[in-house]
Amino acid sequence: MARLSVVRVSLSAVLASTAVVRTATSTVPAHTVVVHDYAQVTATHMRRAVVQLEAIFRSAGIETVVVVERRPPVKVDQPTALDQHQLFINVIPAVMDDRIAANTAVLGVVPGADIGGRLAYVFASRVEIAAKRRAADYGTLLGTVLAHEIGHVLLGGHAHTASGVMRPLCDSRQVHALSLGRVSFTSEEAAVIRSRLPAQ
Repeated sequence: MARLSVVRVSLSAVLASTAVVRTATSTVPAHTVVVHDYAQVTATHMRRAVVQLEAIFRSAGIETVVVVERRPPVKVDQPTALDQHQLFINVIPAVMDDRIAANTAVLGVVPGADIGGRLAYVFASRVEIAAKRRAADYGTLLGTVLAHEIGHVLLGGHAHTASGVMRPLCDSRQVHALSLGRVSFTSEEAAVIRSRLPAQ
């Protein structure tokens, strides 16, 4: 299995826009986000997605390691065991979208997130269509959707908010914030996420 070389380590930094004060000692230990890319997203777009995902979590004071594994778009494998330090996201091609979520407005989903579901799905073709409709960068929007779905895993199923990365809609307001680099977890969400991540 080929791995795309997009493994990065994010270190927390104090960012005024998040209104969360952090020090080197308040950084949450690294957690791994494993992206199974069944949609065969181009390397350029996936790199942008990883950069965006890292930036969003960095602004929340969370160190991440992102591993992207390209998978053949035939059958989606389920992880045999979900390690508490790993979060899994399946990036699904168009031919599989409707099997998981029939509503084409849904860009991603975490089945059972409100009862502890830990496996997220993101629909690459739907994200790409949304990016084109809103004149947004596909890779950056994909990274935002990845972060949003991880947010559901870490915050529980009903974690939508009026602004930020957990906003439920990909509308012009969200895309404008995205273009300005102002999509992040709220300070309250960041605190909850940091408190829920297991120590290493």
